[in-house]
Amino acid sequence: MTDPTQSTGQQGEEQGGGQLPTAWIVAGVVALVVVLVGVWFLVSNDDDGEDLEAVSGSSTTTTSAPGSSSTDPSTTEAAVTTLPDESGGGITVPEGAATTPVSVPRPNMEPTGLVGVRTARHEGFDRVVFEFDGALPGYDVQYAQRPITEDGSGNEVAVDGAFVVMVQMDPASTVRFTDSGYEELYTGPDRIPGAGATVTEVVEVGDFEARSSWAVGLADEVDFAVSTLENPSRLVVDFVNH
Repeated sequence: MTDPTQSTGQQGEEQGGGQLPTAWIVAGVVALVVVLVGVWFLVSNDDDGEDLEAVSGSSTTTTSAPGSSSTDPSTTEAAVTTLPDESGGGITVPEGAATTPVSVPRPNMEPTGLVGVRTARHEGFDRVVFEFDGALPGYDVQYAQRPITEDGSGNEVAVDGAFVVMVQMDPASTVRFTDSGYEELYTGPDRIPGAGATVTEVVEVGDFEARSSWAVGLADEVDFAVSTLENPSRLVVDFVNH
């Protein structure tokens, strides 16, 4: 089939002394604009970092305006550092990683919705991400002794792994109450397998009185680092791979 634009271009070249046809110039400009817009979107769209492998719990697409009646906890970018190892190479570890508890007080705000939980494997560490549909809540991240019990009921919850780190977020919930009942914001599984060698699984152990609690099972006692990301609000916990 004859290409009309090609035919027109040939006529233009013959009539215009070899000048590039106007239609081709317009098409080239449009293509350049599309490429530039795509590059801008990729650069401006924040993500959890480059994953080697990821496992995600599904969530709804329900959103609400971030930033409610209070000031959000400080938001910091997840950072990593490369340290030398015994082989003369290097291992990548989260900046500030340690085994000590990390805590940010509960802000004065309405409960934010927990809409996503996922794990990922990075070079040198495993990552667990909690995503919210509004402002970032307060949080407490620390090693916990077994047995791990469910908030409210006190029932024991099995968590795979030799060690457990508890992540509690307050005020936060996987549901939101409405005039007609409630809306489920997180529809993923209550057990999410780890994507690397350190995190064995992430288990929901409570959604009680606007506090969401999750247990992270670990194959070994390792250092961890806590950071936060924006747009959307995310709590990030990185566990060093030994």
